[in-house]
Amino acid sequence: MNCKRRPRTICLVAGDVSGDQNAGRLAAALRQLAPDVRLVGAGGAAMREAGVEVGVETTDLSAVGVLDSVRMLRQLVARFRSAQRAINAAEPDLVVLVDSETVNLPAAIWLHRKRIPVVF
Repeated sequence: MNCKRRPRTICLVAGDVSGDQNAGRLAAALRQLAPDVRLVGAGGAAMREAGVEVGVETTDLSAVGVLDSVRMLRQLVARFRSAQRAINAAEPDLVVLVDSETVNLPAAIWLHRKRIPVVF
């Protein structure tokens, strides 16, 4: 009987460039502490450079404030749905939401309902 355990998976979600940079630094630190952890997420170049499997690009949709968010609503919803699909496929043990309260608050609610541990 082969009882291989899958590696722990942490999903990092950054909604803008500064979140991507912070998540990249976090990913680099996680790599040092737990080299076998699988890091997946939504973000950009800094996260990729730190070894995160970025399945959804988010850094090109930076919005400042409510008006920007409303103008970009269709694009934001499409990215959110892409991130949901990526998270479902990755089956993470933990999701870390970085910055971007406007984007990450709905994600936190969705993750909580799915009983996936989440940290902001």
